[in-house]
Amino acid sequence: KEKENPTDDDIANLKKYHAAFLEKLGEYEDMTRSLERLMGMADVPTSQLDMTMSGPPFSKPVKPETPAADKQPELSVLDTDLEDKLPKLIVCGTDMGDNVPRIIVCEPLKRADLEPFSKISGGIGSVGEGAGVMHKLNKCLETQQELAAENAEMAKMRHQLQQELLDKQDMLDCMKQKMMTMECEKYRIQSENCELQKRLMMSQKPGDPPMCKRELYMKMRGTSPDACPMGGSMRASKDLEQELEKMGGDVKNIYSELESMRKEKLALGYSASAKKRVCMDEDFSKTDEDAKKIGFDGEDMQKITSTSEALHLGYMEEEANACCGDTNNIFPEGVCMMERLNFGGSGSPRKPVCKRMLPQKSTQTDADKEKDILFATDKDPKLKDLREQYQRLHGDFKNKVTEVASVRVDLEKTKKELDAITILHHELEALHQKTLDENTALMAEKNQMQELRDKMNDLEQQANVAKQMYKTGQEEMEEMRLLIEEQATQLDDYRNKYMKTLQIAEELKKENEFKERECADQIAVEIQKVKLEMQEQLEELSPIKDLLRITQQKLKETEQMHNIALETIADITKKLESANNEVDTLRKKVDSAKTDGDLNMNLMNSLENADKKLIAMENDNAHLKGMVSQLEGLQVNQAQKLEEKSHELLQMTQQLETLREESARQVARVKERSEMIRKCLQAQIGEMEREVATCRAATAFANRERDEIRSKLQMEVCLLSENFRDSQNRIVQLQQHVNYLSASHPTALIDLIK
Repeated sequence: KEKENPTDDDIANLKKYHAAFLEKLGEYEDMTRSLERLMGMADVPTSQLDMTMSGPPFSKPVKPETPAADKQPELSVLDTDLEDKLPKLIVCGTDMGDNVPRIIVCEPLKRADLEPFSKISGGIGSVGEGAGVMHKLNKCLETQQELAAENAEMAKMRHQLQQELLDKQDMLDCMKQKMMTMECEKYRIQSENCELQKRLMMSQKPGDPPMCKRELYMKMRGTSPDACPMGGSMRASKDLEQELEKMGGDVKNIYSELESMRKEKLALGYSASAKKRVCMDEDFSKTDEDAKKIGFDGEDMQKITSTSEALHLGYMEEEANACCGDTNNIFPEGVCMMERLNFGGSGSPRKPVCKRMLPQKSTQTDADKEKDILFATDKDPKLKDLREQYQRLHGDFKNKVTEVASVRVDLEKTKKELDAITILHHELEALHQKTLDENTALMAEKNQMQELRDKMNDLEQQANVAKQMYKTGQEEMEEMRLLIEEQATQLDDYRNKYMKTLQIAEELKKENEFKERECADQIAVEIQKVKLEMQEQLEELSPIKDLLRITQQKLKETEQMHNIALETIADITKKLESANNEVDTLRKKVDSAKTDGDLNMNLMNSLENADKKLIAMENDNAHLKGMVSQLEGLQVNQAQKLEEKSHELLQMTQQLETLREESARQVARVKERSEMIRKCLQAQIGEMEREVATCRAATAFANRERDEIRSKLQMEVCLLSENFRDSQNRIVQLQQHVNYLSASHPTALIDLIK
């Protein structure tokens, strides 16, 4: 709605907007004029348009003179084909996201219909080398148009593929982050286990021998999965397996989608395919390397389920194997050496004892220990054989390790070479396709050239003209290229200006919305004020009804009085007429009785009395007539007042109706806005509730994990304390056993110690 009293600022802003609008209109008019000039639609007459667009002028041969009767009438402009005179345009597709089309102005006239061709060749149908050149140019323009459309489609496809690749990259990043968090949790648990192991080692007495970690691990592991003391962690391992399987399936799906997208790109024959394929292969190789770093290699995906079963026991296995690592190479089952051997020469095997549990001297070095072992093995032939087998197996193992490392290096090299070969293969395929296309084009050109060579022998004169036309066509093409470049620059400027105008329009929209809100608020306030005024006026007009009733009653009374006065006037008039008649009769009698004299004196007196009565009756009649005129004036005034009051009532009712309609509209608008705001707020509340629910779920999950980890750690601490007690009891038993052996077989122990 317009303001009743606009301010100076509003007027200045409107003037600015009007000036800017006029400037934009002038710019658009200049654009249209320039385009019309380029297309030959304005500022150039038709005769000059034919001369400018048809090429250089030709010298017309002299025609033989013919008689006037044989001359044919010249064709008018309306009789000729105007479509051939008009310029022809080609509207190309958009380029690299621009919404501005590219316009190319073509040759408007047909080169074959010109006079030199028709006269030199002997007819309109004969076409020379110039016509072939123009045909080639038309083909080139058609192919250019098709290529522009294909480029636009390929640009759209490239944009879609880039978006899909970005989405897939985001998914891979999320999977990497999840795997990194899981690895961090695993390393944290391992570090906590290491700290607990260190604490247990520190809690041991310095004089006590170290305990065997393999037995501790076997006790913790148990004979069956049901009897495992770490049974609470089996659920966690199963959950980890399920999560890893899901993540592996997602990664496989992603790789399959990426491969399908790669195949689609190769099938489409995308422009600049060699470089972009190399870049895509490098990106895929990077993603593969990242996936390998995380642990999602193609071959390792099958091993994830098997390795995840022993995640919670991996650290204890490493420690146990470190305890008895020397014997693992000889005995594949991982049993300690002391469990296989027996002390002394008794027939029954004694209880196995781990070599880490034997009492050790703090001054003895590793070299002395090895010498003692070699000295002990020299005496027993079995130990010698075992030692030789161990050395052989150890050497074979080292050789196998070196072979495996070399094979891995060769594999990596071959993979890199294969990647390079695939890239080269793709490049060679692209080059092969290009060469095939070029060969086909060259073959077609060769065929055309042969046809042209056959025709060149018969059409030498037309060849010269065609060369001139070709030169002029090249010049025109260069001019058109320059014009197209200028148009492109102008279109870029127009696009920038259009974007600026869009920004200004958005700003104006925002300002208009703000002003509309202010106007709506002002209108609401004014409506409330008008409502209050109307209520006051209605309160003031409420006693008018009583006044109208009173005036209506008075009018009725005055009408009754008027009717009575009219009746009395009618009676009086009748009496006057009768009196006049009597006076006339009396006058006649007086005239007749004048002759009588004294006898008529009485009649004269009676006449005088009658005249007096008549005068009195006339005075009464005049008085009654004045009363009637006064009553009629009062009636007219009352009628005028009634009309005025009724008119005011009609105006007030109309104003009330308009106010009611406006108030209803305002209420409807306010309701709609309130509903929109309520919906937006409800949507925001729903989103916030979802976020709160997700946060609560995340916190609950984190609390559960924390409680589970605490319970696991408590169980591990309890198990470690129990194992520590068992180890202490075992140490006491071993000490008793050693004392018993020292008492029963002192010579064997001395030999072993030596």
